[in-house]
Amino acid sequence: SYRTTTIFRAATIFRAATIFRTATIFRAATSFRAATSYHAATIFRAATSFRTTTSFRTATSFRATTSYRAATSYRVATNYRAATSYRAATSIRTATSFRATTSYRAATSFRAATSFRATTSYRAATSYRAATSYHAATSYRAATKGSGHGPAFFQAAAGSPPVEDELHGSVISASAGMLAFNSWRGLAMSILTRYTSFTRSSVVCMVLGVNSACELM
Repeated sequence: SYRTTTIFRAATIFRAATIFRTATIFRAATSFRAATSYHAATIFRAATSFRTTTSFRTATSFRATTSYRAATSYRVATNYRAATSYRAATSIRTATSFRATTSYRAATSFRAATSFRATTSYRAATSYRAATSYHAATSYRAATKGSGHGPAFFQAAAGSPPVEDELHGSVISASAGMLAFNSWRGLAMSILTRYTSFTRSSVVCMVLGVNSACELM
């Protein structure tokens, strides 16, 4: 009985120790597997997070680069358009100013030339009229003195009323015709001769002036 009890106790202790060892090994294996699984999950999560972060950063950098390039291109295009518009406007303004200046200068030159021509024509006409009036009066007076007949004779020949000459105190007559056709032959020759002298002197008057024609007479 004592041996049986001893053997039973020894077998029970052995079984208990075996069960404990088996349980300990199982627990250790379970713990190791759990730890391995946890580590693997942690590593996978970390790798996934890193990849996600890397992808996000790459996408963000790409978007930022794309946006910067687009903004730079837009600014360059805007500056180019503004410069082109400014150059076109400047060219149009320059051309307009040049045309306005050219038109103003042409109009000024034309007005100056027109004024000069009008003044020259007026002076020439005035000089010619003065010379004509002076030479006609001089020829008439010379013809009157040289013929021996006074103004009354020419007034009677012309058939017009006498007019008093304020300068010489004599009477002259106004006639629509030339004096050479209202007097006799000798008087006509004298007047025609002096009228030829007037024609010559009128040319000098047009070139040199009124006073030069007077000196030649």
